[in-house]
Amino acid sequence: RSASLNDIPQIEASGLIYLPDLNRFLLISDETKQMAPVLYLMDHDGVIRSKTRIRGIDAIDDMEAICTDASGNIFLACSQSRKRDGTLPDNRKILAKIKRTGTDFKVLKRCYLSDLLKNAAGKNRDAQWARFIKSGDIEIEGMFYDRQDLYLGFKKPLKDGRAVILRIREIEKALEENRIRPDRVDIRWELDLRSDDSNTGAGISDLLFHDNRLYVLFRAGKKGCRAGMLRIFDAEGILMEEYGFGN
Repeated sequence: RSASLNDIPQIEASGLIYLPDLNRFLLISDETKQMAPVLYLMDHDGVIRSKTRIRGIDAIDDMEAICTDASGNIFLACSQSRKRDGTLPDNRKILAKIKRTGTDFKVLKRCYLSDLLKNAAGKNRDAQWARFIKSGDIEIEGMFYDRQDLYLGFKKPLKDGRAVILRIREIEKALEENRIRPDRVDIRWELDLRSDDSNTGAGISDLLFHDNRLYVLFRAGKKGCRAGMLRIFDAEGILMEEYGFGN
């Protein structure tokens, strides 16, 4: 729900992080009016109190993933997936590193992530990660940063029915050079997200890595319904806990 501010609509959230100095959650949506680079600040009651724009981006479409590094810089990624008409415009390919000062958000670096991944995959065709990237239209919905590396969680494609988390090592260098070196990419985890009563694999909806545990949100097909699921894995990808919610 939104606050009683006329210019803040009901929105579909696609990711959020917590900003302790503001005591607010920073919320992104995969749809904004006229593809504006808008971010929302939400309180602990789930009420959007204000919104702001990202300086350095004119238009952005399908924002799906957000995380922070150890210094508080923000990484924001679009889905990298094609639109319904089959096109993939540049404003859906964006990966941006953003510096925040209070409620001011300014782009430090940006790239067209899917272009860089596909270019790198073309230079190392035999690698498992490269075959995965080339296996179909990609769609990223989760992301986290850990020790200079960026991890991407894919809704699609699946790899042998499993959801993939790709690691790009030294992401800062990739942004500086505007290229991803093939030897800096690998598949870090392949996760079986099937439910007990379904043989249908599921893709990742969101990701968090905390205290050496991997938290994975997804939607599982269960007897005609689509139930939200949270699975918690250890650092080796072994399932530890599972929770279900919704229909």
